[in-house]
Amino acid sequence: MSTTTTHLKEEKSNSLVFAVANFNIYMVRIQAKIRSKGLRKVVSGEVTGEEADDYDSKEERAFDILVNSLDDDNLAYVSHVTTSKEVWDLHITPYEARMYADVPHIIHELHTKVYTPGSCMQKHITDLRGLQQKLLLMESRVDDEMLGRILQTSVKEVFPTTVEILRSREPSATLDQIINLVLSREDEGKPDNQRPYKKKQAVKDICHYCHKIGHYPFEWRYKKRDLAKAV
Repeated sequence: MSTTTTHLKEEKSNSLVFAVANFNIYMVRIQAKIRSKGLRKVVSGEVTGEEADDYDSKEERAFDILVNSLDDDNLAYVSHVTTSKEVWDLHITPYEARMYADVPHIIHELHTKVYTPGSCMQKHITDLRGLQQKLLLMESRVDDEMLGRILQTSVKEVFPTTVEILRSREPSATLDQIINLVLSREDEGKPDNQRPYKKKQAVKDICHYCHKIGHYPFEWRYKKRDLAKAV
């Protein structure tokens, strides 16, 4: 079967190339492209030449899309196959299985991430958002409401009062409201359970024996001498 780019000329400006490093993004985009052209059932093998009159045309288009999305190194692995389903099963399915195996690990990381006192709150929030986005690319989903609860749990050791206020709200606070509140608490510069620091005042007492600032009579050596002499 031809591997020309006849059906992809209009898409060269927005090329899609498979690489292990960007596999999550690749999967989302290649699946969207296949669905948008009505080729999903052809690639999955649900439709055969006996069931559809335009099967050959669709198969050729699907094959071209998949093959032309591979770089030269990966193209060598599928040079001997002739159908889009074979390309998918041989090259993409193994990576897809590996990707879904990582989902529980990322969910665990998301739920166990804890804010470290003194670190940047914005970075902590960005890290949580990044894990949320990574799950989305893996066709899993943590919505904003759940992410808000996870954020509250991750900061409750530092801001217990703030989290208690948020959890008692009716209706529940939105993710944006939670983010704004914890960022404002960070700006205040102290956790909920920290007592205000009281600066130690300098001693300004005047010794009534020697009349010097900061001396106490019992500390003054002349006072001790006089006491020894019973003056």
